Amino acid sequence: MIVEWFFGFHRPRLRNFKGKIDARYWLGHCEAWGYNADDTWVFLDPQGRGFKIRVMHRHDEVLTQLEAYYAICESIVKIKNDEPEFDLPPFTLMSCASICGALVNIRALMPSTLKRKLLSNGAELLHERSDHGWRIQGRS
Repeated sequence: MIVEWFFGFHRPRLRNFKGKIDARYWLGHCEAWGYNADDTWVFLDPQGRGFKIRVMHRHDEVLTQLEAYYAICESIVKIKNDEPEFDLPPFTLMSCASICGALVNIRALMPSTLKRKLLSNGAELLHERSDHGWRIQGRS
C-alpha cells in the first residue's frame, strides 16, 4: 500500500514541450507519485498520448526524479493514503485529474478541481511557483 501520495500540477499552456499547439495542455496537467513502506516509489503520469508508469527503488534515481518534478511542476501537494481502495466511478471521462483523484477517492475532471479538493481534504502544499520564482512552504 502507498503510504503517501504526492500530486504535481502543471500550469495550463497553449503549446506542448515540443512547441506545437496541443489542446491536451489547455486546462493544465497533473501527475502522481508515492512510496510504500519499503521506500519503493511509483511515478504515474496519465497523459493523453499514453499512461506512463515508473517504479524506482534506488536512492539516487528517486532523488533525480523528485528533483525533476520540483523543477517542472507549478505546485505539489501531499496527502496520506488513508483509503487503500482505488475507486474509479463508472462512465467517467478519463482525464489526468480523474485518474490521479481516483488514487485517493476524489472525483475531479480538471487538475484545478483536484488540487482544490485535495487541499480541502487536508493535503499539505509542499511548494508552489509564484510569478517571482519558487516559494517553498515553511521557508522564507
